[in-house]
Amino acid sequence: MELEYTYWVEDDGLFIGYLNSYPDHFTQGHDLKELEEMLADVYQIRQEEEKRLAQNEILENDYWKPVIEPANQEEIEMIDERMKDYESDPSSFSPLRR
Repeated sequence: MELEYTYWVEDDGLFIGYLNSYPDHFTQGHDLKELEEMLADVYQIRQEEEKRLAQNEILENDYWKPVIEPANQEEIEMIDERMKDYESDPSSFSPLRR
């Protein structure tokens, strides 16, 4: 696979560049060959990150369940009542203690 990239040479002689498909991921090399190696690394890292993100989205959508749920209707009503109290007078709000 051939990767398209943009590069330039700085005043100090370093080659700076980025992959056109990832323009916000800059890297550098002492010569064009080293820059190309670094760009290949950037590509590999980004591909791994995208794969991992895709797997996490599948796990999150398919398997993750809420950990905290109100125990019953009575607790839901208590929380609603506390929210009303807070909205009417935030300065009187105190943390809920069990």
